[in-house]
Amino acid sequence: MIGVFWHWLQSRNHLLPLVWICFSVVGFTTFLPYSLIYACVFCALCVFWSYIEFMVQLSFRAPINRKPPLQQDPWILQDVIFRGRMIRVHHVEGAPEQPTLILTHGWTSGASRMVKRAQPFLNKNWTVVMIDLPGHGISESVTKWTAEYATSALIESLRHVSRTSSLFENRPVFYYGHSMGAFIGFRLSERRLELPPTIQFHGWIMESPMTGYSDIFIETCDLLRIPSMFRPIVLRRTISQFNSLNQNKGKFTTLDQTNIPLWGMMKEPILLVQATPDERLGDLHHERLTRVVQEMDPSPHLTVHPMKSLTHSGAAEHHERDGLVNDWVEEMITHSSP
Repeated sequence: MIGVFWHWLQSRNHLLPLVWICFSVVGFTTFLPYSLIYACVFCALCVFWSYIEFMVQLSFRAPINRKPPLQQDPWILQDVIFRGRMIRVHHVEGAPEQPTLILTHGWTSGASRMVKRAQPFLNKNWTVVMIDLPGHGISESVTKWTAEYATSALIESLRHVSRTSSLFENRPVFYYGHSMGAFIGFRLSERRLELPPTIQFHGWIMESPMTGYSDIFIETCDLLRIPSMFRPIVLRRTISQFNSLNQNKGKFTTLDQTNIPLWGMMKEPILLVQATPDERLGDLHHERLTRVVQEMDPSPHLTVHPMKSLTHSGAAEHHERDGLVNDWVEEMITHSSP
């Protein structure tokens, strides 16, 4: 019973900081008649833990601003209910003999921002499937946002599409992820056994990918100006809340588990299209991908295209990128055909 209550507390915003504030008030009034020093020390400790929990809470914040919903032809819209929340799925069915593309947007973006990336594939009569991740587009938000939860929502959405259509049957499947969408792609590869057997990946396109949370954690701590001495405590509480929010998955114990390859890695060919310089993520993320692939045995085939004309954000339409992606995909299809 205590475990259930603790999980409920960790899955809600503001409750844990509020609990510690309440403890401080109750403790101060309880100890004050006996010792002012004890009362002040107890109150200070409770306020400290309230601060820690509030800082941790900010690490799970969902996007504030949303991109407009995608409501245009020829996209067919479906709503999937996942853990009581609505996830919006969009798809266009192409020719039966053509591949299927799963296209996933990045942080604070939405399916509407991926339409122009999808257009070259639609022009070739591919099937394209996109979703609004939780808290993005028109999909419902969550109390605390994690990439693991978003991956679970994507998996359930793909299951739903597989049950209600033949969009994946007898077709090679490619995944295209931008930034956070790529990070979710790595996790999707790790959890691929949860997908229907009709989804067989032939290749992965990663555009300016996020490849680990450790860098984001440091960036968040810097942004919030959390003192260095407190960061190990914040990290432990962050991992604890992450595990509580994703109870049905394996327990995380270290920050390395949120980086590839422990977070996930694929065995099929990968195309890395990288904004150079990457004004949002810098060099750490794409360099990690290159290093991990080099250390794998056997390693997936990695094709790297740094692009000075490409930016991390605001590149929904980019003809040079689309040409590189098209050439790589055609090469993959040619090599994989009998």
